[in-house]
Amino acid sequence: MKIGTLSSELRGAEMVLSGPERVEAILRVLRTFRPDMPLSAGYSLATDAELATLGEELAGMAWKGLVFAEVKSYDSALWPKPTSGIATPEPSRRAMFAWADGKLHHIGRQLLTQSSDIGAGNQCVALLEECLASRTVNFRGQRVGALICGELNILRGRNEITPVSARIGDWLRSLDILVNPTHDLMGIGGTLRAKRRWLSRRGKAYVSASNWNSQKPVQRQSGKGPAIRAQSRSAATLQSVLLDGQDVEMCRMNETEFEYRDALI
Repeated sequence: MKIGTLSSELRGAEMVLSGPERVEAILRVLRTFRPDMPLSAGYSLATDAELATLGEELAGMAWKGLVFAEVKSYDSALWPKPTSGIATPEPSRRAMFAWADGKLHHIGRQLLTQSSDIGAGNQCVALLEECLASRTVNFRGQRVGALICGELNILRGRNEITPVSARIGDWLRSLDILVNPTHDLMGIGGTLRAKRRWLSRRGKAYVSASNWNSQKPVQRQSGKGPAIRAQSRSAATLQSVLLDGQDVEMCRMNETEFEYRDALI
């Protein structure tokens, strides 16, 4: 299976490519490189309108592969409705979708951004547990699951990785492939690496794609306000495919407006 990963430039809080340009980037990848399962980094689409356009184009192409994309500002009323009295957190406008079996599927809105979201009194984990079915897509005999950016914090630890609940652990172990798009390059590299290796152990695959932020605000310890750090589109960790706990070699294509790489698993 050919896995494709697509990233774009983020400048501070704004994407450099417009919404329509990001749709066209996805379509160009599909037409040019024909990946079986392309994953775009976070903010891959701007609004509901771009999602509708992408769906129409994929239908017109009769696209048979699996496509993952996130809408940065999703306004439609798709929000998980808990069934067991769970206190619903404030809805995120970031929502992930998958194109599979000839139509768009709502994967879900981002429920966690950082480890502190899992603290006492926060019901995000319980809500995520109720949404696990929608986070899973069957594709060519493989169970593919999706976590959005900081939702990776459902795993705790570094030297010893542990899921935050037995139910989530069972779901993760049931998957063949996990996709995890992020909005830009994530910090705490050693911990992130350990979690990715855990998710790809025992013959499973982990796939991630991040945007590069050319004007990333970084808080200085001196208290003098934020500094600006430029992330690099050539970073090895911008896009990652791991299989059985090891990095899979990726082929980097010569694109100017976006970064595309692919790998075979």
